[in-house]
Amino acid sequence: MGCCGDKRTAVAIALGTSNADMHTPDARHGLGRAGVEFEYTGAQTLRVRGPITGRDYWFAQPGARVVVDGREASSLIGIPNLRRA
Repeated sequence: MGCCGDKRTAVAIALGTSNADMHTPDARHGLGRAGVEFEYTGAQTLRVRGPITGRDYWFAQPGARVVVDGREASSLIGIPNLRRA
């Protein structure tokens, strides 16, 4: 009979995180060690696919703020009309 640690490990593997990451609040929501908030400054809408997680980040309107996985922040910085909040 396995202990709850085995279940945490299985969940961590499914999420692509380490077992230690599962104890951080952001890991429970599928984010990296720390989520990073971005603000959209363009005129329309914007959808960005994270290169590491493959997760879609949707900015529904100008001024929209979305928290992205911290591992993907450096990749999103180069996108026009998108800046760290």
